[in-house]
Amino acid sequence: MKPVVSIIIPVFNAEKYIINCLESINKQNFSGFEVILVNDGSTDRSGDIIHEFIKGKPGWTLYAKINEGPSAARNCGIEYATGDYIAFVDADDSVEPLYLSTLYKLMTDSNAELSCCGYVDHSIYGVLNLNNYDQRTDDTINTEEFTELIFNSIGGVLWDKLFKTSIIRENAILLDHDIYMSEDLLFILNYLRYVSTISIADQFLYNYNRMNETSISSRISVSYKRNVIEVNRRIEVKLLALGFGQQKINDIIDRRVVAFVQQICNSICTVKSDFRSKIKMLKDILNDTHINDHYKRLPTRTIYIPYHILIRCRFYITIILYSYFLNMVKNILPA
Repeated sequence: MKPVVSIIIPVFNAEKYIINCLESINKQNFSGFEVILVNDGSTDRSGDIIHEFIKGKPGWTLYAKINEGPSAARNCGIEYATGDYIAFVDADDSVEPLYLSTLYKLMTDSNAELSCCGYVDHSIYGVLNLNNYDQRTDDTINTEEFTELIFNSIGGVLWDKLFKTSIIRENAILLDHDIYMSEDLLFILNYLRYVSTISIADQFLYNYNRMNETSISSRISVSYKRNVIEVNRRIEVKLLALGFGQQKINDIIDRRVVAFVQQICNSICTVKSDFRSKIKMLKDILNDTHINDHYKRLPTRTIYIPYHILIRCRFYITIILYSYFLNMVKNILPA
């Protein structure tokens, strides 16, 4: 029997979390789904754990490939998907029993091309119920309103959503494996070109695990900056295709650049390199034309105002020292 929904799960060294993920999917109160697991060259026991779990489960399939990153793994899953709808789940996350049935009912009842729900954020700071679309005007919204909402939160992710397979296939929408940050967002912006109605659930049905999140300090580099700039350029092209005006696009890119600069400044003290290398890294990033053109807004949080002043004055040493100070205060204060 043809499945209604294809669940795609890219897996890379997820042995600590994968059983929790698979068990949560197995508890769905929606029976018409298949599970496509793509082992992206894991070097731990992920593949063995999955193989054992899916024994005797029709519709659960494990594919193995060389490591090329999550985008290539998800594209592989899209290729093998046979359901009318596609849901993406990350291997270190989990879903509530009503996850699929709720998203499917939303999609079909409102004749929408995309459905979304709230999520539970699990991090070192605790557990929070969140919804990327809280500021919406209605439970069913249009593409323009949805696009603005995803730029004001982390809504530009593949999880917490249900997509129509036909839209993905007919328009050759795939993830770009040359991009290693915000590739989810670019996929969604491509998809939104063919969408008129998005339906939103208030329930918190996806469990987002940030305990396994990679620190930004491990990614800070000139190539990371280039990736951010390339993503911003692609976002501009895609927003133009969605009918956004240049001023609105500039506002969105401005906010992204400000957030990026604040992240860099806040994390520079934790980069594993000597002081001189950190100064050079800051100069390479903060003197970039794209960064300077869009770094126009005064940060709203008081904690970041010193960064804003120091960046304007090009006091790189003081930026690093202030980063050390904030990091020290953060470690002293109770969680």
